[in-house]
Formats: sequence, C-alpha cells, structure tokens
Amino acid sequence: MAIADGPVRLRAALATDTLTFSTIKGMTDPATELDVYLRDESGTPATDTLQTISTHYTLTTLVDGLPTVVDMVTTPSATQRIVVVRNIPYAQNSSYSGSGAFPADSHEAALDKMQAQIQQLEEKLQRVPMLPEGIAETLHGSLSGTGLPLPEPIADKYLAYNSTADAIELKASTNSVTPAVQGDTGGSTDNAIPRWVSTGGDEIEDSGVTIADTTNNMSTPGNILATGTVTGNGFELGRENYRRISTDAQAITVSNNVVDFDNVLVLDATLPVVGTTHNGMRLTLKKTFNNTVPITITAGGTSKIDDLSGTTTTLDTFNEILVLVYEFANDNWLIVSRKTDTPWTSFTPTGSWTTNTTYTGQWRRVGDSMEGQVHIALGGAPDALDLELDIPFSLVISTAKLPSVVGHSNILGQCHIQETGVASHQGMAVYISTTKLRFKSYNLVGIVNHISPVTLLATDFVNISFKVPISGWNA
Repeated sequence: MAIADGPVRLRAALATDTLTFSTIKGMTDPATELDVYLRDESGTPATDTLQTISTHYTLTTLVDGLPTVVDMVTTPSATQRIVVVRNIPYAQNSSYSGSGAFPADSHEAALDKMQAQIQQLEEKLQRVPMLPEGIAETLHGSLSGTGLPLPEPIADKYLAYNSTADAIELKASTNSVTPAVQGDTGGSTDNAIPRWVSTGGDEIEDSGVTIADTTNNMSTPGNILATGTVTGNGFELGRENYRRISTDAQAITVSNNVVDFDNVLVLDATLPVVGTTHNGMRLTLKKTFNNTVPITITAGGTSKIDDLSGTTTTLDTFNEILVLVYEFANDNWLIVSRKTDTPWTSFTPTGSWTTNTTYTGQWRRVGDSMEGQVHIALGGAPDALDLELDIPFSLVISTAKLPSVVGHSNILGQCHIQETGVASHQGMAVYISTTKLRFKSYNLVGIVNHISPVTLLATDFVNISFKVPISGWNA
C-alpha cells in the first residue's frame, strides 16, 4: 500500500517564480486542495497573503507520478517567497458494494486520502501551543471532558489562569484604576513633578520639586538647568555645577565649580568668600568671548590669589582657562593650571605701508606670547617708508621678557619677500618699540622698504611670521 507523499507545507526560495513538488497521493483536485500564500518578509512580523488561482498564479499538474508546478503571475520581490500548503477536505467519499470483486485501487486511494488528512492535522498541531503530557487531568479534563476552553473575546482584556490554575479567564490590567492625585497640602502644585506614593502604584503626589515657567529650572533641592543661570547648590544638566556669566553684576557662588565668561560686558569678577569648609574647593574659570580685553579676577573677602600678597589675576584672551584650588591654611587660591593656547583667529593688521597694499592676518595665543602670521599683497609700489608692523589689539610687548632692547638685538620673527617670477628674499622681524616690529633684510643691515632688498611692484607679496611676549599675559 502506498502512503500519501508530497509536501504538507513547502516554501520556495526568496524571489523565486515557480515552486515544483511531487504529486500528492490522495489528492483528486489540486486546484482546490492546495492553498498558495505569498509571504513578505520585508517587515516584522512577516505577512502571509492567500493567493487566488489564475489571478495570482497558475497550477500545472501533469500525469500521475510527475511534478506539480505553481507558477506566479508576478515575480516575487527580493523579500517575498511562495508557500504551498496542502488543504485536502476532511471527507470520506468512498463507497463499497456488498458483492463483486474487492475494489483494490479505490480502496488504496481512500487510504491515501486518509493518510494525507492525518498529515495535515499533524502539521497544524505542530504549530499549536500544548500543555505538557504529565499535566493534571483536572486542568485539561478527561477524554470525555471539556478540555481547556477559552472565554469569549472582550476588548482590552488579556488571557490569564484563574486563582486555582484550572481554567483560563479574561482579566483587566491591575493598573487600570485611575490614580488619585494629591499635593503636599492636599492639592496639586503648579509645575510640580509628580511621583508614585509608596509601592501601591495607585496614588500620585507632588515630589516637592517644581519647574519654573521662565527659567526651566528645578528649584528643590538645587537648580537643575538645561539653559539659564545656576544658583544655589545645583548643577546644569549633563555637566558639573556650571555658571555662565555675561555681566559684571552676576556673582560667582560657592556652589559653582565651572564658570564661563561669555560676553564683552564682563570686565571684572569676584571669587566667592570661602572658609574652612571650602578647603580644597576647585574652581575653573573660562573666557569664551573672542577678544583680548582682560577680565580682572579678584579674590573675595581676605583671600589671596596664587601667593600671600596678590589679590587679583586676569583672563586675557579667547579660550583661556584658569583652574584654581582654595587652600584654607593660607587663605589662598592656588593657580594650578592656566591653559592659554587659542585657535588661529583672523584679524586685519596695520603697518607703515599704506599705498598699494592689502593686509590680512591671523593670530593665536601660546602661553604668555602672541603668534602672528601676516600677508601683504601688493598692487603696485608701496610707500617709501621702512616696513613696520603694529602689534594688534593695542597689546604691548613685554620688554621684561626680552634679553635686551638695545638697537635691533631681538629677533622676534621673519619675513619672506617674493619678487614674483624673479626671486625670493628673506628678512628678519626685530624689536623697535613695545607696539611695533621692524623688518630688515637677511643680513640685518638693510631695512626692508619698497626698494630694498628688491624693488617691489604689483603682484609681489610679503609673508611675515612673528612671536612676541605680551605684557600682562601669564604662561
């Protein structure tokens, strides 16, 4: 006797046009006894769509023993596949006569159909959740009992075992009760942050922390800001206890440990008055406004800054960072770090040549000195004046940090003179005064002007680089 063969459930590879499989014994009409699905696996979860014969696919069944072919009308995409499921009706259509020869062929066909039906049921059962074999009979009923029925569906309910674990029932969420809301004084508080009361999860009260309408700041126990000014024992979100100061009127407090001066209006700031409880307090001061106007930092109360006699220090340039630590024993703010390197910043230089010249430059601070780079483009012959360059921003060269100010003994930079298409010449930048540099030819004899060391004309240019110590700047 032959057993029903062929697939119960068959899946094609992704993006395959056709699916071929063996003819199924016991099947009399493949067009009605097969279900074809198009499975789309592009999303989560995947979706299965039942297809219609002739509209979505064609079915070719050849003579008995040869393959059956499902051919899709539209080629599946790269995320789609064909799924064919056997669906033979659960009916018994065989009839036997009480006389005559035994109908062996029709009998075997009926057995094949029965086997196919059993296979279908087995495949379905493999996709159904089941209780374990040794479960108590009271839970699933005896062979003649009612089993484990499910209740009628009701919206927004979920399935759960009952209190005795012998039936399934519908239940509502335990948190579906509308919480009672109360405030610290029996009512809600404007802008208060709520919290659950104890562990019951059925009542909410004010936490005692409020959010101000205008400053986005939480007032208790300290200020917590995304923007605005920190006061009291608070901190800025994502940072240390941060304070942004934009006017002289704003004060540094003992709760702050990072202070940013970000406005040209700030010229002076006073450190907080501290005492024994603040020994070891660390304070970082930053200047993030792009200029060279100094900000005077003054110690508060009787404190000193960096030694036992001084009471002030300065922040002088853009991106300067000063780190102080308070030492109670000497009532002294120690300067433990001063970061002074700044990025290159553009400025417009001025010099003694004023005719047929265009000046462009950039500067940066390195320690107690200024580095500069200047380009002078010529549109023709410049003035006959010696080439001198002003130190920018009314800054002053610190002569105390030069070995000598006699003559031109201090070489503070160099220049490159390009006679376009002809030759290039080298020169030196030398000290001439506390606010100017003068440029001499490479042998330090001839002073650079429009005819020395070369007659300068249109398209020629001069490149200058220098580094000078600045009065008032500290390393």
